Amino acid sequence: MRELANKTFLEKVINQFSRTARTQEMKGIEKYGHELQPMENKYDWLEMAKEELIDGFKYLAAEKERRDKLVKGIESKILLALKCRTDGGRCCYLTEALEELKRLRGQ
Repeated sequence: MRELANKTFLEKVINQFSRTARTQEMKGIEKYGHELQPMENKYDWLEMAKEELIDGFKYLAAEKERRDKLVKGIESKILLALKCRTDGGRCCYLTEALEELKRLRGQ
């Protein structure tokens, strides 16, 4: 059973990778007028890959920081709602927490 769950996740990752790779290829064709040409000498592919990886790391770090702050805000609103003595106050804090969850999901 565990193997099936992993396969399903793996299939999702493969499909996501494939869609993203096609999208990136289309962006490259739109920008440069052709697909990547490995034998083209005007680029240092290793240097470009290094730069892309560094950018990717920065994006991951930025997203982690954003999510950490959003989660902290959600936690504090839920705690305020739990401490609140009125239903109206609880509702207000929980509504705010739900809005933060939407932002966390990118909605």
